[in-house]
Amino acid sequence: MRALTTFDDFRELLADPVRMSAFRRAVFETVGEGDVVVDLGAGTGILGFWALQAGARRVHRIEKSEAIELARQVAAHNGWLDRVVLHAAVSTEVELEPADVLLSETLGAWAVDENTLPFTIDARRRLLRSGGRMVALCARMAKRTPQDAEPDPPA
Repeated sequence: MRALTTFDDFRELLADPVRMSAFRRAVFETVGEGDVVVDLGAGTGILGFWALQAGARRVHRIEKSEAIELARQVAAHNGWLDRVVLHAAVSTEVELEPADVLLSETLGAWAVDENTLPFTIDARRRLLRSGGRMVALCARMAKRTPQDAEPDPPA
């Protein structure tokens, strides 16, 4: 399992319209006016930007890679630096105010690629207020073997 560390990795995820549409819809359905939001493994910060557009009062972005600098630049360009707190750290080292919403898109293509389950569990326990909400709340995995595939039609 590996963490996303290059902008090529982020580009691949950002270019997936089904994935991005689902996350955007989930953020707008979950974040309310005045919410404090934690964007765990924020990467380029896209989920946090959507949270701001949805009305979040403040977004705490936690990201250990150099992508945190890109997120800072985009926040500055859009005039959001007063509502964004950047944490260039591993989430287990961060202390902050209790959040209303925890955003985490650190799933990779197979829902466990980035080995982040322990970090998500810790963030939910320490950083999310009682009764807080999460995106992504769950992931469903299914296995399909070549034997499960439809047979090729006769020629």
